[in-house]
Amino acid sequence: MLINYMSLDPSLTNTAVVWGELDIKTDTLYPKEYELINTTKSKLKSIRSSSDLIRRCRTINEKLQELIIAYEPKIVFVETPSGSQNYSSAISYAVSCYLIGTIDPAPIEVTPLEVKMYSVGKGTASKKEIMLYCENKFPDFPYDKKKDGSFVEAKMEHVCDSIAASVAGLKSKEYSQLKKLYLN
Repeated sequence: MLINYMSLDPSLTNTAVVWGELDIKTDTLYPKEYELINTTKSKLKSIRSSSDLIRRCRTINEKLQELIIAYEPKIVFVETPSGSQNYSSAISYAVSCYLIGTIDPAPIEVTPLEVKMYSVGKGTASKKEIMLYCENKFPDFPYDKKKDGSFVEAKMEHVCDSIAASVAGLKSKEYSQLKKLYLN
């Protein structure tokens, strides 16, 4: 039984959204496409910092809601942000948490540690290791690559985190409960 799913790696600068199909009986993911929602800080000094942040939040939210409407996911997985080390990280953390709160259906949340453990198998997995894991597990996914076959890392590290979030989400208690509802 195939259902539409979506997974996210949210951030103020690069929010990665991946969508595809999930075989709910076999817990098999078929990621199909992605969108990287990129926002950058305005360089215009005449724009208030808060107004610029609002613009960026609006851009992310509008695009995400468009994608949800277009692909009608039945299940959404999301990597929740972890703590922040500085002011700009704290802003991104808050924006990410708020964005997660706007998603319908309510997403299955996984931590960065769960993403690393359930994909690569170790809590210290690097971005490159997660990208390699995704490439090996989902070789037909349309990754953005350079002519030499290597990833465009600035884009794909977020997309692969999003894919790995869906892998981790399949191991969650929340997914097990949702699966029972679909199969009954």
